[in-house]
Amino acid sequence: MKNETKIFFLISGDDEFAIKSKAREIARLFCGENVEDNPALEIISGTGENRKSVPDDILKDLYASLKTPPFLSPEKIIWLKSFQFFDKVQLSTTKKDVGIFDLIMDFIKAGLPPDIKLIIDGPGVDRRKSYYKELSKSAEVHFFEKLKLDDRDFLKNQHQKIRTICEEEGRDIDDVAVEYLAETVGSDTGRLRNELEKVFAYAGEKKSITYDDCKDVCSRTPEALAWAFSQALTEKDRKKALETINILVEQSRSEKGSSSRPEISILFSAIRAFQDIIKVKSAAQELGISGNVGKNYFYSINPSLKEKFKSNFLLSAHPFRAYKLCESALNFSDNEIKSSLNSILDANKQLVSGALNPRMALEQLVFNIIPKQ
Repeated sequence: MKNETKIFFLISGDDEFAIKSKAREIARLFCGENVEDNPALEIISGTGENRKSVPDDILKDLYASLKTPPFLSPEKIIWLKSFQFFDKVQLSTTKKDVGIFDLIMDFIKAGLPPDIKLIIDGPGVDRRKSYYKELSKSAEVHFFEKLKLDDRDFLKNQHQKIRTICEEEGRDIDDVAVEYLAETVGSDTGRLRNELEKVFAYAGEKKSITYDDCKDVCSRTPEALAWAFSQALTEKDRKKALETINILVEQSRSEKGSSSRPEISILFSAIRAFQDIIKVKSAAQELGISGNVGKNYFYSINPSLKEKFKSNFLLSAHPFRAYKLCESALNFSDNEIKSSLNSILDANKQLVSGALNPRMALEQLVFNIIPKQ
């Protein structure tokens, strides 16, 4: 830890919910549970509301607070809260152009007085900039970045984040529930926590969270419907697929006039699911897997295989997801996969052209992919 005395904290990144949560956690550490009631605390809003000149007016308030000693309290806690203008601050290149930000940086570089504690939080700190390099010498830095949806390890990292949040609440969560949340919530930490808080409230005293708990109370977003539909198709569960279509149609009716096309999102999700099956078959062949594997197979796989096949699709996935993917892949022959993808593309053409309404196009797709039950 760079600052052993813990009197200066810088919290940034692009995950605003996580940034705000960490800043408040640190403020509680200094101020107690009722942060705003602590007389030693001075909060300077960094949003720019009711300011004529931003960010200069905000920075002037911060500098004035840093230069003013504590009053009626043995210490002073300064919190520059939710500062939104890191993209506009920079150090001057000449002594002639010294600005308010330079004065703040000089004050911090000289060392904060022992009776002052400083918290600065807000998105957008550029770690390549010289001001960050100077701040990081004296600050304890916390950086929070959203998981990127196109990151190869997105789902694996999202699985871990979900489990960590549940562990913090003293809860267990089953693998199917984790996969459902990881696939449907997206990369926003605030949304993920909000959905999990609803699940915790719904589960009550129950320590173990299940897929049914999540399905019952989580928002039925287009992403959630897309996940449920593609899962039903790859599991060859016609009833579940048709139920998902019913929910989609009802939602579309209630949102009449909206320009969104959730049925198209559902088709793209189905395409990805079958593309994953193709990758799974290739990855399984590389690993010498020709049939069913046990639920714990990928949890206990020989580490030497991971080293040997670093880019293997199954080995790069979360162990439970790899198991479920193998399970789905066994449901389809190569010819069935080809036929399913062609059916999805045909459904897409029908929807885009308006040849069939969404319900008819999607139901026809279900019966093409799952002809018998």
